[in-house]
Amino acid sequence: MEKLKNKYILFFFMVSFILPIHGQYLPKDGAKLNYNQIYFEYPFNKDAKFYTVYITFDSIANPTDKDFVVKQQEKSPLLLVKNLKLGKKYKWFAETTLHSNEKIKSSYFYFSILNTKMTNPKLYKAVQHYNKKNKIQDGIIWCDIYRCAVDRDGNIVWFMAMEHQDLINSKTVRDIKLYPDGSMTFVHQPYASRMDIDLNSIWTAPYKGTVSESDREDYHHAFNMLPNGNYMILGNEK
Repeated sequence: MEKLKNKYILFFFMVSFILPIHGQYLPKDGAKLNYNQIYFEYPFNKDAKFYTVYITFDSIANPTDKDFVVKQQEKSPLLLVKNLKLGKKYKWFAETTLHSNEKIKSSYFYFSILNTKMTNPKLYKAVQHYNKKNKIQDGIIWCDIYRCAVDRDGNIVWFMAMEHQDLINSKTVRDIKLYPDGSMTFVHQPYASRMDIDLNSIWTAPYKGTVSESDREDYHHAFNMLPNGNYMILGNEK
């Protein structure tokens, strides 16, 4: 359980750790995200008393106070928002309230959350069974064949979106692992890759028998990035 809990922490903090984002607004304007638990970031102001983040649907032209799905104050220039809807387009802005009570309002920024067929209850359903519900810990569960990560209520929080057809259409996806730098490794036959959380490729294992000296590699399980930066993976020999 502790291992899963650590993965939960890494998943949500990775954006902060791997990108040079000081003074920027995140998610970036026009971002298309394959996860729905998001850290919103906005420039630090040394004179700030607090910050307020406003989020609404992109379709609402002139939102009033009741139209914001999120309106939340935060002492730091960082706010975690959970459970936004998949397949929806949003817009947001940050308002900085200074100690003088002057308010500095940013412009609107836009982002969308992609969708996945895994949310279709006629096709897929995640069911969890607990021995003692009062012992449930925080954390997310990575389901490789399901191509998703789910929270402890069975809600999808990260996924391989329909825009990633090459991954969705792979024969299988196995052995998803998340690393402290926010990257992940997994087998997607006939390939094995390391990618960032947005599924941008960082490294792909050789395919044409470079290691096995066969016609092609046959990657199977146990794909790990080692502390020295090398990779190790289990393959079949036929």
